Amino acid sequence: MKAIILFLTFSLSTLAHYYDKTDAFNKVYKNSNAFTDKDIKSLKNTKIVLIPGILAETFTDSELSQVNLSKLVGQYFSRPLKHFDDKYQIETTRIKSSSKDINTTKAEIAKQLRTDKKVIFVAHSLGGLALMEYLLENPNDAEKVKSLIFLQTPFQGSPMAQLYEENPYFLGDMIKRFLPFFNTSPEILSYLSVERRMKYMEENKSAIKKLSAKVPTLTLGTYANKSASLFYPAVKIMKHGCINTIREKCIFPRVYKGTMDQSDGMVPLNSSMLPETPFVKLSRIDHGETVVDIPFTDIDQNKLIESLIKMTL
Repeated sequence: MKAIILFLTFSLSTLAHYYDKTDAFNKVYKNSNAFTDKDIKSLKNTKIVLIPGILAETFTDSELSQVNLSKLVGQYFSRPLKHFDDKYQIETTRIKSSSKDINTTKAEIAKQLRTDKKVIFVAHSLGGLALMEYLLENPNDAEKVKSLIFLQTPFQGSPMAQLYEENPYFLGDMIKRFLPFFNTSPEILSYLSVERRMKYMEENKSAIKKLSAKVPTLTLGTYANKSASLFYPAVKIMKHGCINTIREKCIFPRVYKGTMDQSDGMVPLNSSMLPETPFVKLSRIDHGETVVDIPFTDIDQNKLIESLIKMTL
C-alpha cells in the first residue's frame, strides 16, 4: 500500500512536467532519411553504445544463460548494432550487460566512457536503470555523454517484479525455479519492484533533474493494449490486475492490486517517464519489439533509434 501511495503522489506531482514529443517523433520517423548531412557531421566524433536489459544473455550467444532464444528472434539490438556502422560509419557497440548483477553492467558502461569520443547511450529496460545509477554515482563522466536515450526503462518499477515479491497463488515460487536458467536472480526482481524503484526516484530526484538538464535526454514508453503481443497476459494484468476480463472487469480475483496503467507487458507507460524530461509514447508495441524480432512487430528498430537520436542532436 505504501508503494502505491508513493507512486500516485509521484505521478500526480510530476505529470504536468513531462514533455510529450510524440508528434515530433512521428514526423521524424516518417522521413526515410532521418539523418541529414548536418546530423552526420555532428556525429563524426561520436560512438553509439547499446545497453541491453534483463534477459540479455538469453537473446545473445552468451554462455551464462542455459536458454538461447536468439536463434528464433535474433540477437538483442542486432539490427541497430549493424545499421549505424554500415550506413553512416558510426562506431556502434553493444555491451555485455548482466541480468544477475547490476554492478557488472555499470562496470561495462565505465569501460565505454574511456574514449576520446562523445558517447550516445541507448539503453533498454534494466540497462537504463544501470546507466542512470552509474551516471548519478559518477557525475563527472556525464561530460563525455552526448545524449541519453532510455527505451522502456522502468524508472518507477515494474508490477511484474512486484508480483514476484507479493507471491499471489504461489506465482513467485514458480518463477523462482526458472530464474537460474536465464542467468537472473531474485535480487534483480526485488531491484525492479515498484516500492524499491519509487524510493530510489524520490531520494535522487534532484540529481536526476540535474543530469537530464545537463545531458540531452529522451525516454520512450510503449503500450501494447488491444494489440497482438506475446506479452498479452502481462499487459492485461497491469491494466486490470488479472488476465481474464469481460467488459473490462476481472472474472477471477486479481493477482495484482496496485496502480493500473497501460504497458508494454513489462513496464507501465508512466513508469517509463522521467520528470521534466522529453518523452515519446507509442502504441501497439510491446517490450520486446524494440530490441528483437518477435512476432507482431509494428516498428522498424533502426528507424526508431535513428529518429530518437536525431531528436537529441
